[in-house]
Amino acid sequence: VVSTQSTGFGHRDLVTCISITDVNVSLHIPHTRLADGIIVTGSRDATVCVWDWNGKLQRVTGIDGKHASARSVLTGHVGQVECVHVSGEQGTVISASRGSPILLHRVTGE
Repeated sequence: VVSTQSTGFGHRDLVTCISITDVNVSLHIPHTRLADGIIVTGSRDATVCVWDWNGKLQRVTGIDGKHASARSVLTGHVGQVECVHVSGEQGTVISASRGSPILLHRVTGE
């Protein structure tokens, strides 16, 4: 049995791929709030969203620590995002889509 723990807001279309790291990325990136992990999702809307995972609450949390909203929305693809990978150690996200090159982003959206 699968149940919904939280619903987040960030994509405008279906999620096509997901990557998770349990490394505390905030320790490596100045001026970010503490998160237990990072979830990255790719979508048919050609965006990649970065989400904070709260291990204590066992759900995605937003900037306010409560409501689920993306930490950042990464852009640059022209087609559906096919795959994503997040590296907590490096604080980076790699994504690939149809019709555009592989992109490398920081989890902060830079």
